[in-house]
Amino acid sequence: MTRAVVLAAGNFTKSLAAGLGLDLPIRLVRRHRLVMLDVPEVPREAPMTIDESNGTHWRPAADGAHLMQPDPDEPAGEALEDVPTREAFAFDLLHPASPLAAARIAPFWRDVWNRGTSAWLLKAGQYDLTPDHRPLLGPTSVAGVHLNCGHSGHGVMASVGAGRRVIDWIMGHDSTSNPFRFDRPMPERERDVL
Repeated sequence: MTRAVVLAAGNFTKSLAAGLGLDLPIRLVRRHRLVMLDVPEVPREAPMTIDESNGTHWRPAADGAHLMQPDPDEPAGEALEDVPTREAFAFDLLHPASPLAAARIAPFWRDVWNRGTSAWLLKAGQYDLTPDHRPLLGPTSVAGVHLNCGHSGHGVMASVGAGRRVIDWIMGHDSTSNPFRFDRPMPERERDVL
């Protein structure tokens, strides 16, 4: 007999929880990643570089780079298996005249644009955002149902620590207060840069 279930299904967690009568304070927002496959101009040892004024950021990846920019005007939507991409996103980040251009923070991107030969592809997924941009972790009002969601795009980075906390709550090894409970007060916070 199962005594505990953890809902940790990314963008599908909200709809799974709704089937159990839980209304999670999560909205799903599309996010894009521009994958540049072969860009010799990218310094291999460069750190993730962020334009704090608009969130455009890039980091080296394999022989190229990944570029992203969280659009604050992207509307919330329903959970999708296949998230459509918007081709203009690539040009928003690559065209040097764009206010979102990566060339604003790393001038070599202007050379990449001018060369015009780098192959690229777009990927899109959904972030599960909470009003305060903090995850939902731990038990719910439904007996035996626990949450590990709402990581606002930081799930992979936070997964080990979050999973450990949820396991400790399930096993009764953690009696500390839970700042990530799903029914906590959640004042809207300004969007995070990433």
